[in-house]
Amino acid sequence: MNVFDVQPEQRLYLNVSKTDIQSGIFGQQEWSIGKRWKLNAGVRYDWPHYRRSAISPRGALIFQPNRKTSYKFMVGRGFRNPSVYEMFFDDGGLSAKENPALRPSTAMTYEINVERRLGSRVRASVSAFKYVLRDMISATYTEDGLQQYQNFGRARALGIEFEVDGKLAGGLEGGASLAFQRAVADDRSALPNSPGQVGKLRLSVPLRNNQASVSFGLQYTGERRTCAGAVLPRSLDPEIAINLRRLPRSLEFTVAARNLANQRFQDPVALTSAVDTIPLNGRTVIFMAAWRSAGR
Repeated sequence: MNVFDVQPEQRLYLNVSKTDIQSGIFGQQEWSIGKRWKLNAGVRYDWPHYRRSAISPRGALIFQPNRKTSYKFMVGRGFRNPSVYEMFFDDGGLSAKENPALRPSTAMTYEINVERRLGSRVRASVSAFKYVLRDMISATYTEDGLQQYQNFGRARALGIEFEVDGKLAGGLEGGASLAFQRAVADDRSALPNSPGQVGKLRLSVPLRNNQASVSFGLQYTGERRTCAGAVLPRSLDPEIAINLRRLPRSLEFTVAARNLANQRFQDPVALTSAVDTIPLNGRTVIFMAAWRSAGR
């Protein structure tokens, strides 16, 4: 990793060369316990070149009383190694400071999921989850106002999510989900960029004997805090897409528009203590064209 200025004068800020080779092996097995119970277990072993090795087990107990209903009880352990950027980026005291002692973060996950088929075309589910994170990697500000990635002791997240999706009469497809969650640090303060509610709604309508379709989407995001403690308001982001397919010469066109209301959204970042949000794009229109060979 090299970071340097060319103009107005040549200046080298960072020159880091680190071998980052990672290897891993994974195994999984499923057992049937009677007619209605299944046990799924897996484990992964990772050994990086210059970080600690890690073992990540995961298990699921599945109960299916009938063809339409299933209950899943899941537990697992995962980890995330710090990136080279997070460990070694340093621009000479302008905005960022390195942290070679940064450790991997780990997470214990617990989840209960209930899924139910409502007829032959609609599926509904509800999930309750708990995450316990240790040595979480997060950007913070040092006493001299520089950004540095550090390990934090522990964080917890609790939540519940509802979801329904399926195909209705006339080829209409749709889905909706709503999640309520709370993620806090050891001192019970809310974690940055962690909204308390997240919702999604999507709907697709076929047109002209399925030669075209119109899709609508809506995403809701609750209030979020930045790394500097500011509160970003909740947002509602609508979008639309029109797709034309089965055209001559196997062509397909799509035009999509995001942020239809042209609202001003901000996203939390960690550039400096004075700049902890960035503006997102306003109304954005995207054109896409695709060609598919006759064999496909």
